[in-house]
Amino acid sequence: IFYAARLWPEIPAAFFFVEAIRAVRQRRAKRWIPALLGMSLLKLRFLLVALPLTIRAVSRSKRQTAIAAVVIAAPLFIVWLITGSATNIHTLEELLPSAPAAYGRGLLGLIVDGAAGIAFQAPFYLMALFALLRWRSMPEAFRLGCFSALLYVIYLLPRHEWHGGWSPPLRYIVFAMPILALGAAALWERVARPFLWLIAAWTIGVVIHGVAHPWRLFHVANGENIVSEFLSRMYSSDFSRLFPSVIRWNQAATAAAAIVAITALVAITASVWRRAPSPAAYSPLIIPIAAILIAFAFNTAQKPASIVNFEDVHVTHTGGRLDPPEYTMARYYYQPGWILDAGDRLSFLATRGIYRLHYSAPAAVTIKLGSHAYTLEGTNNKQSVTRVTIDRTGRAELRCLTGALNLDRMERIE
Repeated sequence: IFYAARLWPEIPAAFFFVEAIRAVRQRRAKRWIPALLGMSLLKLRFLLVALPLTIRAVSRSKRQTAIAAVVIAAPLFIVWLITGSATNIHTLEELLPSAPAAYGRGLLGLIVDGAAGIAFQAPFYLMALFALLRWRSMPEAFRLGCFSALLYVIYLLPRHEWHGGWSPPLRYIVFAMPILALGAAALWERVARPFLWLIAAWTIGVVIHGVAHPWRLFHVANGENIVSEFLSRMYSSDFSRLFPSVIRWNQAATAAAAIVAITALVAITASVWRRAPSPAAYSPLIIPIAAILIAFAFNTAQKPASIVNFEDVHVTHTGGRLDPPEYTMARYYYQPGWILDAGDRLSFLATRGIYRLHYSAPAAVTIKLGSHAYTLEGTNNKQSVTRVTIDRTGRAELRCLTGALNLDRMERIE
């Protein structure tokens, strides 16, 4: 519903995708041809979805090969007539493989990113990921839909703009949500009830928040999310570090990556050996473990963090401004920070110790951090690092005395 309100092309594409899968399975060319053609005309990238479905459709009917070629070529021809280029703004180089780490980052972000991952934005569909591990027992439509979307998702994972642009990352796969729902439904009876209660409670909260503040579901990616920002403001401490972020990699992301890897390994092993424990065996433990983890997380988050990102909401800003501005185009390409001019100040929780201060400045600038004053060299607006000291644990204040500087972050080293 919330994606439909923004008129993303993935919403009508979901209809065409489902219609095409049904028609391909029923061998009804009069239905899958217009469905795939309509889907590809919505967005050129959907050709990556149409191609596998088309191959599947014509594999049983050689007479339809020419029609399939027209289905694939027609969108390219129409785009060429309109823009003068068959691929418009896209290039063939985009289809070339990227570094393996980029695929891992994108996949982890899709699943558990605190701002836009399935686990936080649409936890119901997490069950579809487990359904993939029971591939052979899943409905044929689920398998065909996942197979058809695979090339599109692989192409999507390493791209920077889908994790950090204006549009929410999950909207890129909204067209596949009916297929994921089918997999989740097929696995429904095998899921522990308390786990479903947690999913239901979180989903209800997302819906209520979305109805009250629909624009806030489309969060500008900066390493934080709606929940962490709310709690950070309430407690004046850094709750964002508890949520995995692939925009600004943190320890929570490392922990999430390990949990995802271990869970996948255990699930695959259990699936191969067919000795998976019954959900009833561990159902009583889910709610108590979740409650303990939440209590531990709240206690940890209210303590000073070892890394302070100055643009975050837990930092109290008195003057200054965000850099780059919130709605800067391709903001993910910039090093975020908070600009202070003479007289501006900010405060934050910090532990006593020595820190590395990351900053940039057009010319020499003088700052005061706690009881210490520092004169920082000008960097010609390039990133630089200097050491600073905080004398006591608690709330620290950083004030700009002369000049202007852009503060990125501060890391405790001893």
